[in-house]
Amino acid sequence: MCDVITTVDMHSGGSPMRIITSGIPEIVGKTYKERFEYVTTKLDYVREFLCYEPRGYRYMTCILPVLPDDEADLGVIFIAATLYLPMCGEALTCFARYAVDKNLVNMTTPETKIDIQCPCGIVTCHVDCTNGKAGKVRLESVPCYLHSSDIQLVLDNDVNVTVDLLYGGAYYVIVSCYELQKKLSMENFRVLEALSYDVTVKMRKYVKEKYQEDNRPFICGTIVRSHVRNSNSSEHFVNVGEMLINRGYCGSATMSRATLDYFQGHLNIGESRVYNSIVTNEGTTATVLRTANYGNKKAVIIGIQGIGFYTGKHEFTFEHSDNLKNGFLV
Repeated sequence: MCDVITTVDMHSGGSPMRIITSGIPEIVGKTYKERFEYVTTKLDYVREFLCYEPRGYRYMTCILPVLPDDEADLGVIFIAATLYLPMCGEALTCFARYAVDKNLVNMTTPETKIDIQCPCGIVTCHVDCTNGKAGKVRLESVPCYLHSSDIQLVLDNDVNVTVDLLYGGAYYVIVSCYELQKKLSMENFRVLEALSYDVTVKMRKYVKEKYQEDNRPFICGTIVRSHVRNSNSSEHFVNVGEMLINRGYCGSATMSRATLDYFQGHLNIGESRVYNSIVTNEGTTATVLRTANYGNKKAVIIGIQGIGFYTGKHEFTFEHSDNLKNGFLV
C-alpha cells in the first residue's frame, strides 16, 4: 500500500466523484481488460482506502485513469464502495471535463471529442469548450437494449411485482413505484431503499436460476421509476449494488430508462425526456440518438448531458499503527 494517495474531487448532479491523481502503483497488463483485472485483484485495497470511512463513505465513486486500448483516447475504471461499476455517466461528465482542464487531451473549440474506454466499452464524450475552459459534457452510450420484460418477482413483504431488465452500460432492473405500492418521494426514502434492494436481490436469484454463468447478466441495481409515462419529464430513485443510493440522476440508469421508453413506444428516434433524481431533484436530458445492435439484439444509442463541478483536492495518508487504516463501511 502506498503511503499517500492524492485525488481531485468533483460532483455531478450531487453524486460525489473522486478522481485518483497519484499514489497508485504501476498497473500491470497488456490490454485494458488485463489492467482492469489487475486493479480488481491486486489493488482492491484502493477501493476500501478511498471509498470507506473515515476517508470516504458508502456513496462515493472513485475514478481511476488507466491506459486504454489503441482505439480509445483515455481509459477509466469506476470504483464504488461495494463493486466495480461497468458504467457511470456522472463520473464520465466529471472526468471528461477534468481531462480537458488538465490537458490529458488536446482542447478543440467549440467542442472536444474524447473516446473513453470503460468496462462496458468505449463511450464518446463531447466537451463544450469556450474561452479556454471546459464545461458541459454530452455522452453517447454504448448500445443499450431491453434484455427481458414483464418478469414476475415476489418480494419479502409478499408483494408481487412486474419488472423489466435493461442494459444501459450496466444491467438495471426497472420497477414502477405503483408496483411497489409506494409513493416516489423522499418521505419514503428508507422504505424505497429497502424495497429496491430486495428487488435487486430477487432479480439476482432469478438470473442465477435462469441463465448459465457465462451468459448471466450481472444485476448492477434497481431503478424505481415514477408511474407516469407520457410527460416530458420523469423521476426515479436508483439503488446501486449493495444499498448505494445514487444522489444524482445516475447516467447508466438514465440510459436504461430511455431505452425502456423507446422499446415500449414512449420515445422515438430523436426524441428526448428529462429524468430527475428524487434525492437532489437534479436531472439530465436523455435523447434516443439512433438504432444499433448488441450482438443479435436490437439496440439504441442514448445521449445524455451533464456537467461536473470541482469540490476540492485531497492528500490521503495512513499510519501503520492505526487499526482502522484500511477503513470501514456502515
